[in-house]
Amino acid sequence: MGRNYILERTIADPRTRAVHKTARKRAKVKRLQSERAATAAYLDRARWCANGCGKPVATGENGWTPCCSEACHGQWVAVVAAHFDSQQARRARRTV
Repeated sequence: MGRNYILERTIADPRTRAVHKTARKRAKVKRLQSERAATAAYLDRARWCANGCGKPVATGENGWTPCCSEACHGQWVAVVAAHFDSQQARRARRTV
């Protein structure tokens, strides 16, 4: 709260505003740092084969593919499809 001409506190205290402003600045810096770290982690994950074979991603016809080769991509799609099917079966059992 600020002070008016008869030394009473008012709503706009400059010290409180400065404290809140500093806290907002720190929170913004922290948020930006975490966003940068998350982006860097994503870009690092995107460089390697999604199937987990440890090879770098190959650029396909469209300029990007999630795996190192076509065969590896086929295996990965099969694993993802099997996982999705098992999830759907679990959900179906829960609702019945």
